[in-house]
Amino acid sequence: MASSWLFRLLCCLFAMTASTTAADVADKCGQPNATRIILWSIMRSGSSALSRSFLQRSDTKVLFEPFVSVYYLGPEREHPRHTDLPADPQYTYEKMWDQLLNPPGGESVSFAKDFAVTLPRRWWRSKEMAEVKHSFLIRHPEPAMTSMLRACKDPESTGYSYFNETEMGYSELVAMFEYVTKELHQVPPVIDHDDLMKQPEAVLRSFLGHLGLDFDERMLHWTAPLPPHPEIWAGFFENANRSTGFKPTRVERKSTEAPAEIADAIARAMPAYSLLASHRLQM
Repeated sequence: MASSWLFRLLCCLFAMTASTTAADVADKCGQPNATRIILWSIMRSGSSALSRSFLQRSDTKVLFEPFVSVYYLGPEREHPRHTDLPADPQYTYEKMWDQLLNPPGGESVSFAKDFAVTLPRRWWRSKEMAEVKHSFLIRHPEPAMTSMLRACKDPESTGYSYFNETEMGYSELVAMFEYVTKELHQVPPVIDHDDLMKQPEAVLRSFLGHLGLDFDERMLHWTAPLPPHPEIWAGFFENANRSTGFKPTRVERKSTEAPAEIADAIARAMPAYSLLASHRLQM
């Protein structure tokens, strides 16, 4: 009995010296381990559908765009689009991180989807960034930006009346990927919108495996609505709220199909997309 106890102690001590995170130590010592995940994406990438997929898991707390609310609506807001609205003190980066790392329901998994552009770079070197598993969702700029432009020309539905290229966030997404790989020494899974829509089960199985989670059949079809989010953005999520599963969307790839006003923005985003696409999970 004594030798068995000593052996386990030595194993734990070895794990603490060989591991880079507290989570890894917990795994090697046989203790329960919480999984905290952030999915970084660009706008109009199908990330809302993936959030609904994760909502089907009984072990998971889903945070829906926590940093978006801070970026646009909180006292620390960085973007001028909604400065006509008073700053809401409930939206701070510190509070959002706490909800992700310490879900109030005690769930073993918490999953947040957000856009890299909404997290200021001063937060990239925070201890919170090192405590989560990072992942990425990409989409070809042409259909993504065409979809965003369409939403920005529908003020009755979305409240938006102009397209802002910087909000798409391609350059920040690739910068975030490079930071996570080079500074945090993670190998984050990257999934492509088209792959996810065409082969949802295969992509999810691979994606979850890279995150250390088991596949759950319920993730392929959903009934749970999106988590609460500010009402001002309700028009952006009409399709996501009507959906019940992953399905291929109309792909607009020929340059003649994209409105001329976003052609330059698409061209500027292509290098970032191509770099991330070279790292995407292969089915």
